[in-house]
Amino acid sequence: MVEHVFKSGKRQLNLNNLRWRGVAKVRMHIALCYSVILAAAITARKMNRPELAHTIKAFQ
Repeated sequence: MVEHVFKSGKRQLNLNNLRWRGVAKVRMHIALCYSVILAAAITARKMNRPELAHTIKAFQ
């Protein structure tokens, strides 16, 4: 079950080559990735640019 969750997380976040080992470290990394995606969406909304909410590349 855990491996299935990691596989879907890797696929959604394009995390094919993780450097970290262990459940806690991988969970933290995925949580940080989702936090960045959420922050980008919130920032796009506050900038009145909702079309940017679906990509973090716009904020590089």
